[in-house]
Formats: sequence, C-alpha cells, structure tokens
Amino acid sequence: MVCKKCGAEVPEGSAFCVSCGAKVEEEKEPKIVKSAGTIEQPSVRAEKQSKKTGVPAAVLIIIAVIAIALLGLNYFQFSKAKTLEQEYQSVLANLDESTAKQQSLEGEVAEAKNAFSEKEAEVEKLQKENEGYKKTLKDNEETIERLNDSVTKLNLELDKAFDQNSNNHAEISFYEKHAGIVKTGDIYYHKYGCPVLGSMNNVSFQIYNTKQAQALGLIPCASCH
Repeated sequence: MVCKKCGAEVPEGSAFCVSCGAKVEEEKEPKIVKSAGTIEQPSVRAEKQSKKTGVPAAVLIIIAVIAIALLGLNYFQFSKAKTLEQEYQSVLANLDESTAKQQSLEGEVAEAKNAFSEKEAEVEKLQKENEGYKKTLKDNEETIERLNDSVTKLNLELDKAFDQNSNNHAEISFYEKHAGIVKTGDIYYHKYGCPVLGSMNNVSFQIYNTKQAQALGLIPCASCH
C-alpha cells in the first residue's frame, strides 16, 4: 500500500505512514461477484495473494503448482496404498483359503496313514496266522508220515501174523487129521484139542501117527472120536 501524501510504501494494516505520519486510508477493492460453479485460475488467485502479501505472483504460482503436484502425488500414493492394501487383503484371503485346504489335505493324509497302518497291522496279523497254519500243516504232515509208517509196519506185522496163523491152522489141521496124542502109560489116543487132554496137568504125552497108534493097539478116545 502507498501513502498518498509522500508516496512512501506503507505496510499492510498500518493506520499511519511510517515516513510522514499521515493517516493512511485503505483503498477498498471492488467486490467481484462470482457466478455459481466458477473456479478462479491459480494465476488469478496468485496475483491477488501477491497484492496482499507483496510476494511476486510467479513465486505464488510456483508454490501453488508444487502444492497441487504434492496433493496429486499424495492422492496417487494414497490410491496406490489403498490398492496395495486391497491386494494384501486378497493375498491374506487366498492364504487363509490355502491354509484351510492344506489343513484339510493334512487331515486326509493323516486318515490315510491311519488306515494304512491298520491295514499293515491286519496284514501282519494274517502273516502270523499264516505262519501258524504252515507250522500246523507241517506238524500234521509229519504226524501223517509217522502214522503211515506205523500203518505200514502194522500191515507187515498183520501179514506176518496171518502167515503164522495160516501155518498154525495148517499144523492144527494136520494134527486133527493125522495125530494121536497118548498120555504116557495110557491105552487111549486123543485128537488135538480133546477136552480130556485139557483136564490133564503135569503129565507127559507121546504123539503117534493115527495109523501107527492103531497098529500099536491103542484105542481111540470116545470123547474126541
């Protein structure tokens, strides 16, 4: 602001001139009526601010441009930060989903391992039972082999006994038909198996051919002839 009396520069807001002491009347600027929706250009605002502060308009314009650039940069960084936060939240959601899937898979793997362990236990049990069956089968085979050997020996003994019995029958038959058994000093001769002979104890006998006994004058026993 300029003093009208001496032309000296008077600081804004001063009521008197610092040079001549005259009272300074502040010039009233015409009011500018702005229409609705009208936005002042930065250069116009800077020029007005320059008149008020005494700072060159170019400096104010530069400051305004820098401020707008900083605001734009802050908005860009804010938008970028918001986008990053959204991406971060999305990654966390995906991580939670992956963790849930992993836990589910781990549960399935644990169940599969338990089932496999149970199957292994069953297989081991069956193998032990099979080994027991094999041992039992081997013991039975050995027992059957021993029994077969015993049966073979018994058959041989039976055959031998049968042959001996056949020989005995032949011998008995021979004695029954052709032998005359005579008690020593007696005049009667008997057939083999005569009951009279069975009642005699501690006596000696002589055996003759039937024809020979008759030739010697011996008499056939009435009980067996």
